[in-house]
Amino acid sequence: MTNPSNDSQNPSERNRKCIGKLGEKIYFRDPASVNLKPRCLEPQLIMAPAILHIDDDKDLVEGLTARLGHRGFETEGAFNGLSGFKKAEQSVPDLIVLDYDMPGLRGDQVIEELKATPETKHIPIIVLTAVSNSSVKEKLMDRGADVFMKKPFKFEEVHDNIVELLGVDPRETAMVG
Repeated sequence: MTNPSNDSQNPSERNRKCIGKLGEKIYFRDPASVNLKPRCLEPQLIMAPAILHIDDDKDLVEGLTARLGHRGFETEGAFNGLSGFKKAEQSVPDLIVLDYDMPGLRGDQVIEELKATPETKHIPIIVLTAVSNSSVKEKLMDRGADVFMKKPFKFEEVHDNIVELLGVDPRETAMVG
């Protein structure tokens, strides 16, 4: 079901599909405040959580976003740190999956920018990287990453971390519309 156009609604949210159980409300954090707020026009519906995957490995981004899409998440990809940061500012996803070692802005620099920006500082971040250096892990966690995972990874572990951070699994919520 697509949301009808509404001038008071953020343009990036207008066409996002909603999921939910009839009569149930699930709330996501409003980036502009500390209050919880529904992100759909219909009170019994919620939007599919939006995930932005930032990685310079195009095949990995396309594969992971496709699998997460099949699990009910809205997904988008970016292939370097700078374009990922710009997409995050523009669309304000519910969660970001981020590589560390990328051309341009590295993962730690992207985290710094996200956490310094009021609209994006609340977004949970999963770092998914081949870098296994403990000092890099510590740096990323200190800058604001919520989860650090090494490549190669198991999809179910990534999915489980996403569900835990967001507090919702679209597979457990009936599609409406």
